Amino acid sequence: MAMLKDTPDSPYARARAPWVGPLISTLFVLPGGFFAYVFAGLSATACDACTKVDSDHFDDSFGTGFLILEIGLGLSFAVLLASWFLPWQRRFTAQRGVLAVIAPFSVCIFLLVFYAVVDWP
Repeated sequence: MAMLKDTPDSPYARARAPWVGPLISTLFVLPGGFFAYVFAGLSATACDACTKVDSDHFDDSFGTGFLILEIGLGLSFAVLLASWFLPWQRRFTAQRGVLAVIAPFSVCIFLLVFYAVVDWP
């Protein structure tokens, strides 16, 4: 028996509270991404008193690491937006939940990658 679109059991029916997962994810991604970006930007001063050779190694690795962090934060924001813009139907509940969970963890992962790539003095 085919399900009609208007029945509550239909995968096309509107999901109950589809905004909860993306909202909780937003509360972690936006402040977390902001602080990750600020702290990474401020860590450029870690090598102010270094020798020229140490400073050159640090500057090269910092530029690469910061670029990775910027791209990663952009991807995290894109995943967050995808969790918001999925249709609010029951059939997309699992995908919305997975995207809402991945977004905050990707901020943490890209911050850790930044700290791993930079050649600290």
